[in-house]
Amino acid sequence: TVSRASLHNFEELQRKDIRRKDRVQIERAGDVIPYVAKRLNSALEEREPPLKIPEECPACGAPVKVEGAYHLCTGELACPAQVRGRLEHYVSRDAMDIEGLGVEGIDKLVEQDLVSTIADLYELSAEQLLAAGLFDNQRYLRLLNEAENGEFAVILYALELPGVGPGTAIKLADSLDCVDQLQDISVDQLVNNSGFSQNRARQLKDSLNSPSVQNKLADFLEQPEKAHRQVARALYNLLTEIERSKQPDLDRFIYGLGIRHVGRHVATVLAENFNNVEELSAASREELESLPDVGPRVSESLVEFFNAKKNSQVLARLKELGVQPQPLEESTEQSGKLVGMKFVITGSFEGLTRREFKQLIEEQGGTVTSAVSGNTDYLLVGENPGQNKLQQAEQREVELIEREEFEQLLDR
Repeated sequence: TVSRASLHNFEELQRKDIRRKDRVQIERAGDVIPYVAKRLNSALEEREPPLKIPEECPACGAPVKVEGAYHLCTGELACPAQVRGRLEHYVSRDAMDIEGLGVEGIDKLVEQDLVSTIADLYELSAEQLLAAGLFDNQRYLRLLNEAENGEFAVILYALELPGVGPGTAIKLADSLDCVDQLQDISVDQLVNNSGFSQNRARQLKDSLNSPSVQNKLADFLEQPEKAHRQVARALYNLLTEIERSKQPDLDRFIYGLGIRHVGRHVATVLAENFNNVEELSAASREELESLPDVGPRVSESLVEFFNAKKNSQVLARLKELGVQPQPLEESTEQSGKLVGMKFVITGSFEGLTRREFKQLIEEQGGTVTSAVSGNTDYLLVGENPGQNKLQQAEQREVELIEREEFEQLLDR
């Protein structure tokens, strides 16, 4: 089922004369990307009017500027759509890889004005995330909000005692003044405080006296956050993920900043030649263009990004909040069997994803790019390869190799 397909840009839309409600033909470009190839003859008596290129951003109303085939909103951080896009990119797998924070969660955070830049992610509290509705933690919220001693109620619930749900945990927490009373509580008191039957009260008392529960209780009392994590796993897992992302690899961080024209490969090239963001931000266009695969368009975009005051402010805040990108380890390319080789991958492979092939090539000193060029050494071809890449390889006389030949390169 195709749910989305590329129309490329407004020029293509106008060239193909595609309008709302038209019937279209979908084809597969390259490996998997579906795109609208052409309009089919319509049975409609009257077609919709042609789509107009917007002069204002539909999300924020800022003027639209034209750069080549692109029509770009000038609202930047004042545009909620751009804020969402930057955040989604920053937390994505190839960037910070923050699990547990997807498109829906980011939408809620933006809508409630909890985040407007990537730096705001590192100031989010558990209370804010809960209030934003990112997680279905009704039990956890009930324990915190209904009990006079919410933390004690959370600890009691986290002990996973037989027959103790949120309501019972709240009753017990509110009926006791301290933990010592819990350890000394009698069966009759449990019956009176919780409404248990004599039989269930005895089972609960036996559980409370067991060494495993006593050890767990002592652990929770010493480190209450463990109890909170157990009751609200998804919430605290996200907080852990955000904290972990404070020390990303430098290439991932550069890529995560969402600088125009700086993809994953260029970010790696930059990280291999600069030790930190401060060095990169101080580099001139001439220094940048001396690096492999960094041309005038990329260097201009980098200089503009780091010269922009708002970006400098965000980077300064990230540093204050403890975000410290780690320099890449010394390259092992000299010992790699694919040193200096440039690959493009097309098609699918049994047992390994293309991402895993890319990682394998890079570990052996090779480079993987998305498009075939005159500098490409090999096009690695799997099942159902993209016809465009095959044609480009033929036109540029790039050698095609299959998996067996690729493995022979590694075995040399």
